[in-house]
Amino acid sequence: MWTGVFCIVLVTVLGLRHRIQAWLDAREARKLAFRAEQERQAGDPLAHFYLTVAEINEKTPPPETFERFERTIWRFENKNYLNAEGADEARRQAVLRDARAFYQDVDRLRLGRG
Repeated sequence: MWTGVFCIVLVTVLGLRHRIQAWLDAREARKLAFRAEQERQAGDPLAHFYLTVAEINEKTPPPETFERFERTIWRFENKNYLNAEGADEARRQAVLRDARAFYQDVDRLRLGRG
């Protein structure tokens, strides 16, 4: 009985060896990319700021759109914009403002000026 189970498992593994190898190769590639990114960040003095900006960017909602007088209007932070570029720039400035405020709060707490 165990011989039959072993043979079935062996045939299955041999039949799927290309998929298994592709999965292992992809996993190894992800590990190498992660290590390369860590090494790059270790040498970049602004890496933490970039990560903070990316995190705040994910949490900041995109500009809303609505129709007014047969025109598309974009709204961000209760201000209306006539084009998407203006609304996107306002969002980008808001993300950078929030990141700077975060680091100002960190400095205030670290230096005891809070």
